[in-house]
Amino acid sequence: MKKYILFLFLLSYSFYGQQGFDSKKNNIDSIVNFIKNKQHILKESITEGEIISKKLFKKNGGWEVYVLYNDLNIPIRITFSENINHVYRKYVYYYDNKELIFVDFQIIFQKRKLKEKSKNIKYYFENKQLLFASEYDENYNSSSILLEEINIKNLIN
Repeated sequence: MKKYILFLFLLSYSFYGQQGFDSKKNNIDSIVNFIKNKQHILKESITEGEIISKKLFKKNGGWEVYVLYNDLNIPIRITFSENINHVYRKYVYYYDNKELIFVDFQIIFQKRKLKEKSKNIKYYFENKQLLFASEYDENYNSSSILLEEINIKNLIN
């Protein structure tokens, strides 16, 4: 009987724990959708540049950063994209109250042999901690996503 009660307790705990995660994920999704719906009326800034190969001393790519601001002039979305050596990378960072909540990462390999390695991964964050990732890839883990965010913020400051 004790084992049966313990089993029911663990089952209910895991059910309610999952429900809490689902509500957090749904809340983040609603904030992201709200930002997407309001983007046409908010202020946006653009920064762009070239990527020059040190060995060849010629342009072999480019990058751009779009920052969407709320009414208080606080960034709520930062979009960074770069195209270098036939590889296109795009990071879209979403914020709520200055805290990172969601990242949509996309990498597209334009060479025919590598096209199947292209990815689109979505990351959900709470207090800089990963809640959920739509796919796991050791090359594009949450640490590398957060490190790239720092680098992108340095580009716009």
